[in-house]
Amino acid sequence: MTAGQDSTQPGGSLPRRLARARQQARRALWVEQLWPLMLPAVDATMGVALLGLARLPQHMPDSLHAALLTGTGAGTLYATWRQWRGIHPPTASETDRRVEQASGLTGQPLRTLHDRPANAITPETTYLWQVHLHRTTAALGRLRGGWPRPRLRGATWWAATPVLALLLAGGMIWSGDHAASRVTAAFLPGTDDADTPAPQINAWITMPDYAPGAPVFLDATHTSATVPAGAQLTITLNGLNGRPALRMHASGPSPAIGPHDFHALGNASWNAQATLLASGTLRLRGRGRTLGQWNLTVTPNPAPDIAWGKDPGSREGEWRTRLPYHVAQPYGIAAMHAELVMPDGPQDVLTVPIPLNGHPHVADDVATPDLSQNPWAGEDVTARLVATSTSGMTATSASIRLRMGARPFSNPLAKAILDIRKRVALHRENRAQAARELLALGQADTMLTHHVGLLLALTSVAAVLGDADDVTDDYAITQATGRLWFLALDIEHNRRDISNEQADFGVQAAQDAVREQLEHMRDMGPRGQGPEQQAELQHRMQALKDAISRKMQALAQQAMREHSAIPAMPEMTSRGEQNMARMMQQLQDDAANGRNADAMQKLQQMEDMANGIRNATPQDMMQLAQQMQARQQAKELRHALRDLISRQSQLLDHAQSRMDQTQRQQDRDAASRQTDMDEEGGDLSSMSTADLLRQLGITPSGGAPQPQQQAAPRHRKA
Repeated sequence: MTAGQDSTQPGGSLPRRLARARQQARRALWVEQLWPLMLPAVDATMGVALLGLARLPQHMPDSLHAALLTGTGAGTLYATWRQWRGIHPPTASETDRRVEQASGLTGQPLRTLHDRPANAITPETTYLWQVHLHRTTAALGRLRGGWPRPRLRGATWWAATPVLALLLAGGMIWSGDHAASRVTAAFLPGTDDADTPAPQINAWITMPDYAPGAPVFLDATHTSATVPAGAQLTITLNGLNGRPALRMHASGPSPAIGPHDFHALGNASWNAQATLLASGTLRLRGRGRTLGQWNLTVTPNPAPDIAWGKDPGSREGEWRTRLPYHVAQPYGIAAMHAELVMPDGPQDVLTVPIPLNGHPHVADDVATPDLSQNPWAGEDVTARLVATSTSGMTATSASIRLRMGARPFSNPLAKAILDIRKRVALHRENRAQAARELLALGQADTMLTHHVGLLLALTSVAAVLGDADDVTDDYAITQATGRLWFLALDIEHNRRDISNEQADFGVQAAQDAVREQLEHMRDMGPRGQGPEQQAELQHRMQALKDAISRKMQALAQQAMREHSAIPAMPEMTSRGEQNMARMMQQLQDDAANGRNADAMQKLQQMEDMANGIRNATPQDMMQLAQQMQARQQAKELRHALRDLISRQSQLLDHAQSRMDQTQRQQDRDAASRQTDMDEEGGDLSSMSTADLLRQLGITPSGGAPQPQQQAAPRHRKA
């Protein structure tokens, strides 16, 4: 049998056992050479930690502290490099010697396995050499690589390591709970430990404009707060030698704090502002420490809840378009409007402002704007409501279909003109075709033939539409729609008087001026309620009043020319002026107090009155006078009836008072008689049965009541 084939030894065959032992020995030799490389870094680390426990690096400037750490690190690297130069991989001979030592073998038997016979190789010598190898391998037994044996060769100065370890352990025990912060500050320049005085912190939260309120201050005792979204956080620090950092961990996926940055106010003073967006934990850190921590609950800023009310759109015979709405938002609604879109023209959008009283949190109301003058009047449109809250959030309602209010016309010529006006305004036909249709109406035998002014107005509009070279389409259509509207009104009401027409235009212009001023004051917000804007509104209200008066004068002059005098109407003179003045004053008061919805409602009432006057004829005014006289008579009858009822009530009260007085007198007389009887000392036992019953107020049975005789007084003078 040759060497290495004996499988009876523990651990298997010799080559496998020998390879495993050599691998273990090689690892042990590597560890013995490499572990001293850690000593420079360990000693440097313990030295810096000892200095940190003594708080020496913390008192240095950050630049000098960093330089000290850099120098210490460089020296550690140099010492480690010098140790590395003396390291070499373990040789095969060193590995075998370690295996022999760990296995307790003598005579270096592993070297025999690599030897060869010195003499010439003959069969006899070969046999003898094989017997020698067999005996050597049989004597090896269990092979081991051994464990590393740390030792320091020629490095006696490394004996300072255990001394540093003992000093470090004592220093950490002496520092107590502050040991960790001191050691950390020693290794991180720009970091303060727990013993460094904390900077002065002033932190507060300012409420946003849409949710006014007192500022919320944050400190060590007030660690939580509830604020609305959009609140402004302000932090000021004094006594911090380093830029602080502000972080907020949000409870949700969205960011909890807006962009921010600390700005230097001076020596060791900092300031920062940030917008709070969502709830979370706010942490203020500076020089490696948490200087402040607060739990902030940020209430959300939801979009307005907006929806349509019941029965939107115009009803049969209504000029105005009903826009019922419901809107709500926790912080109030700043503005609201309706967007009307033509189904065949999505790019054409009509914006209708909806006035509100101040900034309501909840509003359920109906806006009734007069859109009858718009070319879309009478059409079915797609409508949606848009609301903007005081907090800047915008929401849009669901889209619905509604019909815009339209003024009813009975004159066929007026209807034809309005039909042409609508088609050209909605781009359902070109302007040239509309001009030809208007000229055709002027050539027909209609009332235009007998009214030169109306005919000139019609031909001028046709000229504007037909002049394609000098006038743009938008300008021509805008001019045509405005002029054709008033032309249709004149034809509908058969207006032939120029002064009457001018009065109509004056009333319409005055109404538009008042409306524009109210909208301007609403857009300006609180500044729109100043004295200058109020004076301008009063001036325009007076102009509207004067325009209505001129319209009344024009009607009177027309009635005189047509020999149909208007009867006297007291309600339209002094009392009517008082009512108009009172309504105007209420409108100004509503506008001054920010009640825009109420102001616009009163303006709409005045517009309805003005429309009635503007479209009236002398015959209409006569019927109105008769109706007002009938109402005056009914009012006088009601006053007379109330006076009669009042007098009857007074008579009944007087009679009841007389009856009550008589009853009280009778009660007093009966009480007086009973007192006299007691004072006379009458003996009830000596009275007859009839007298006793009478005294008790009971009529004796069996006969008519007897009149009671008055007893003579028995009192004697002393």
